[in-house]
Amino acid sequence: CWILGAALLSGHVLVLLARLVLPTCTGPVTRLACSRLRDGSSRHRLAVAGLVVAVSMVTGMFQMIDSFRDTIEEWFDVRFQADLYISESGVTGAGSINGIDPELMDKLLTDPNIKYADVMRICYAKPSKGLTVLAGVDMNHWKNEARQIWLKKPGSLELATGAEPALVSETFARRFGVLSGGIVELKTPSGLQKVSPFGIFCDYGNEFGTAAVNAEVWERWTGSNRSINASLYLHEPSEINSIRDRLRIAYPGLDIRNERELRDVAVGIFDQTFQATHALSLIGLFVAFAGLLLGLFAIFDESARTWLTLRHLGFSTRSFLMAAGLEGAGIGLAAWVSGSLTGLAMGWLLIYVINVQSFGWTLLWKLPIMETFVLGIALVLVGYLSGVLSAGYWKFRRI
Repeated sequence: CWILGAALLSGHVLVLLARLVLPTCTGPVTRLACSRLRDGSSRHRLAVAGLVVAVSMVTGMFQMIDSFRDTIEEWFDVRFQADLYISESGVTGAGSINGIDPELMDKLLTDPNIKYADVMRICYAKPSKGLTVLAGVDMNHWKNEARQIWLKKPGSLELATGAEPALVSETFARRFGVLSGGIVELKTPSGLQKVSPFGIFCDYGNEFGTAAVNAEVWERWTGSNRSINASLYLHEPSEINSIRDRLRIAYPGLDIRNERELRDVAVGIFDQTFQATHALSLIGLFVAFAGLLLGLFAIFDESARTWLTLRHLGFSTRSFLMAAGLEGAGIGLAAWVSGSLTGLAMGWLLIYVINVQSFGWTLLWKLPIMETFVLGIALVLVGYLSGVLSAGYWKFRRI
């Protein structure tokens, strides 16, 4: 509905811009182009409307992609704070939670090069509906020392009595209606347990939602002390690769990587995922430009008598082509203004409504200022060239 409304109103934007620019036009070429745009024929309005649909969708996608990239990069900074990361070989996410043998983990953590280890234990827990993840962590480290993207900082929510304090992900909070605090009952191996969030963090790697409680509480509830992974902070970060290689040899059953390796893999997956989106954006713009070219053909064919009259009055071929180019550029400019405003609204809708409904998390909104201006310049230039080409073809066909 927003796109349809913008397309219908874009013709008025074209007329308004032409009226604003017309008083500054002194030459016959510019006055002719602006006066034709000011009249706002149905074909002019249709050409603008077609471009607006493409521009608004592309601008909205620019915002979605840039916001997602900035959010993921920020999350990578949070997720990859440590120097080395230990996990089971073959584990890729919350879907695989067998855990590392406790004796093996205890032996690994005795390495003198390790300054601190953030060990995470997770298991599935069943709330009243669906499935979620219950994590056991060093709560003091998570809330005071580790960097997080906080939706609501620890202490901003009031704890409910009779429940275990927990840090929960945004997905968890939205799924179970505790964005403003409350209690969620989880079915664990030791029976039903209650958790109450006192802080909400952003997590973009788990669609199930996560509730993190103190590690000792987690072990008591689950009867296990098997960890899923560990983030290692080293005394000498400069020796990270040599320590990694030594640990890989000593513990061949574990996947041991440094921060740079994990980040490169994650960024590579992200870029591959959005290559198709960029291609679709380019295809959409190409189709819109083709539509503009065809629209201008029809506009000039409809104005044949006007052009012939001007020709007899001494309007040169060069002036005719320049006026046609300015007319096309004006259509491109009006489409960019209308489409950019609509695209901003589309970006807001994608990020704060559709994305939240689909995935349960909120992205950090970024406005693609540079991309939008480049798109505007391209639209005006392509509009100008389309006007010149269509006018030249029309004139050649009339000779």
